[in-house]
Amino acid sequence: MEEKNKIKRPIVKNMLFVYSHMVKWHPESIVMIVLNTIAVSIAPFIWVFVPKLIIDELQGLGRMDYIITILVITLFITSVVHFTKEACIGIYRMKMSRIRMLFGLELHEKGMRLDYHHVENVDTQNLLNRASRTTSSPTNGIGGVMRNSFSIFGYMIGFVGYTGIILSLHPVVLGYLLVSVFIVYKLKLKADAYRLSREDDIRPIERKFRYLTRVMTDFEFGKDTRIYQLKGMLLKKMAGFNHQTEAVQKEIFGKYLKVELIDAILVLLRDGIVYGYIVYMTLSGAMSFGDFILYMTAISGFATWMQELMHDFTELKITARYVDDYRDFMEIDDSVKIENPAALPEGNRLAIDFRNVSFAYPGTEKLVFDGLDLHIPGGQKLAVVGVNGAGKTSLIKLLTGLYRPTQGEITIQGTDIRNIPITEHYKLFSVVYQEIKPLAASIAENVAASEAFDEARVWDAVSRSGLSEKVNRLEKKLDTPLLKVIEDRGLELSGGENQKLALARALYKNGPIVILDEPTAALDPIAEKDIYESFGEMIDGRTAIFISHRLSSTKFCDKVAYFENGKIEEYGTHDELMALDGKYAHMFNTQAQYYQEDEMEAIA
Repeated sequence: MEEKNKIKRPIVKNMLFVYSHMVKWHPESIVMIVLNTIAVSIAPFIWVFVPKLIIDELQGLGRMDYIITILVITLFITSVVHFTKEACIGIYRMKMSRIRMLFGLELHEKGMRLDYHHVENVDTQNLLNRASRTTSSPTNGIGGVMRNSFSIFGYMIGFVGYTGIILSLHPVVLGYLLVSVFIVYKLKLKADAYRLSREDDIRPIERKFRYLTRVMTDFEFGKDTRIYQLKGMLLKKMAGFNHQTEAVQKEIFGKYLKVELIDAILVLLRDGIVYGYIVYMTLSGAMSFGDFILYMTAISGFATWMQELMHDFTELKITARYVDDYRDFMEIDDSVKIENPAALPEGNRLAIDFRNVSFAYPGTEKLVFDGLDLHIPGGQKLAVVGVNGAGKTSLIKLLTGLYRPTQGEITIQGTDIRNIPITEHYKLFSVVYQEIKPLAASIAENVAASEAFDEARVWDAVSRSGLSEKVNRLEKKLDTPLLKVIEDRGLELSGGENQKLALARALYKNGPIVILDEPTAALDPIAEKDIYESFGEMIDGRTAIFISHRLSSTKFCDKVAYFENGKIEEYGTHDELMALDGKYAHMFNTQAQYYQEDEMEAIA
């Protein structure tokens, strides 16, 4: 979603959006707000009225039992109010944390459910980052709405009480106090607006800063940063980004500094004028000493009270605006409505057809495929080869439903894949991608892609992928945790072992269509030979698509499709294409000279 199309909702609606989820998930959090509102609105007036009552009594009848009664009642009410506020704060904080977590879970569930093209879309990823900040921060976005809502209603009720007291002193005094506070409030709004306007300048810098932090701390980059002595360059870049952030923050700070200066001048004038008026009224006999204490305490408290109210109100407006980011992301709707969903094709020998398929990536006009036709009979093992950028990976993305064709159709066993619900469509495929990303979980959970698994099937998949020897040497076997992100003693597999792990996951899933994208790129020739020799057993008659730059592997496939610029330039068996002596044969022969003769024999 582009920034110019961003929806701006009324702030009140964003607040109600957060409150409705609070009621749905933890209604007791609303009870805490109500109880705290009562306590907050009562607290300041206890010590506004009590001193007046005591002083008036001392200057009047001087009844000690009356004064003691007032003090006892006051202390009791103060204790109850204080306990209520502290108890509400403690409980509310726990509920806030839980509610933010639930918002975060909904956000990431949505992120994983979106069509894959959003994963590669910069605008969507930027929006996701902003939405994540909305849920993760206890002071901004959703957390800020909940935090600032906790006391603001009590401040509003208290404002009414203070207004009534000061109005009884003189309407002009109330008017002056309200005007001075309003001026500062408007100035702070301008400063806040400026801060928000500069966030688009800060966000890209923060993203770069976070990336550098990851590079300098992640195990994945540990070897390169040391061997190539990247420390100096990385620290210099980080210092540069920090300098850019400081420059923007300095300008923002300057805006707030001017507001604070004006606020200080207004406070000085307020205290001089208002307090001078009260002293004059008391010395002239127009005001009792008890009323003097009442009004002095009320005016002093009113100023602080209004500052807190305006601060919370301003922060509530700002934080509620951030909720737009969360709602914008959650309301992304690119789901395809299927009026008559087709049943999932059955069997393990499924035919695949690309018919007049054209495709361009979203946001681009260049066609990757233009009228592509390809027929893969059920049970066929097809090798897809070609130089980088030929369209091999795009072919797989279209087949697996990660992207949709711009034109034409793709069918599996005669069923147009557009008529198959996407979550059902994914069930057809066991895929091994070139880039292996193991999860920070146990080996068994990585293979089964689930916490619940069939241990016998996991062992079978691990054995067939060639990883069983490694697993059997481990103390915890299949329960061994991977990566050190969560477990300090997590196992870091080698590149080849990670590929075997990914292959085991594909075998465990047992999808009727197998797709292998460079499955042996990180394996040594001997291990590669073992995988190829058992390739037919692994596929077990299923339809398989094999993408590889090591063309010697193509002889294990039934057919070879040589792609170039999104078109099939050559198609046939390995022997047929070698006899053709075209581009495939040239690539194969060029590659073959880099193999040792004994390695070639091992692979053959």
